[in-house]
Amino acid sequence: HDWGGTLVWNFAMHFPERVAAVCSFCTPFFPPNPRKNPWKSMKSKPGGRFDYQLWFQGEEAETELEKDTRRTIKLIHRAVSGIILLRNIL
Repeated sequence: HDWGGTLVWNFAMHFPERVAAVCSFCTPFFPPNPRKNPWKSMKSKPGGRFDYQLWFQGEEAETELEKDTRRTIKLIHRAVSGIILLRNIL
C-alpha cells in the first residue's frame, strides 16, 4: 500500500486513458509538488517510520538480501493468507 497507492494515483494522473477508476486504501492523493522533495526530508530525519525506504537504498540491504536469495524471495512472496511458517522458510 505504501508504494502501490502512490503508483496508482500517479499512473491515473499521467495515463487517464488507461484507467477507469482508482481504489487506494490508506494512501491519500497528494498532488506532485516539484518544490518539495520528500526524499531530502526523510534522509535529514533518520529514525522515522519510513526508514525502511532509506534502508532499501543502501548497500547494507543489497548485501543482506543477496546472502540467501531463496530465503529473500520466500519472505517477500509469502502465503496469500499472510501466515508465514518460519520453520519452512528459514
